[in-house]
Amino acid sequence: MLQAVREQAADAVGLLKLELPELPSEIPSIHFTEAQRLMAAATGEEVEGETDLSPAHERWLGEWARRTAGTDFLFVVGYPMAGGCARGLERWVARLVNAANIRETALFPRDINRLTP
Repeated sequence: MLQAVREQAADAVGLLKLELPELPSEIPSIHFTEAQRLMAAATGEEVEGETDLSPAHERWLGEWARRTAGTDFLFVVGYPMAGGCARGLERWVARLVNAANIRETALFPRDINRLTP
């Protein structure tokens, strides 16, 4: 995907003054329960047993990946069946363009005032 953005959207990347992340040769991974243990130890929050990661926990894991592996990319494996498994294109684009809120990158954002397109 990054290569396609570099090749097909170079003008837009330049116009927006974006800095595309580098894709490592191997993307690090962590098991969901291990991620919870790390977050609990580092933050003092009781997160073990939760079925999903909050946005704050996702940010913490992103910072952890940058500190330990030097990359913005991380695979979290072993989510409970109730956990999310979407690819998160809007989340990726939001990070890419430094959007203040993911709703800025969603085609049909939903909130308490807008439940349908």
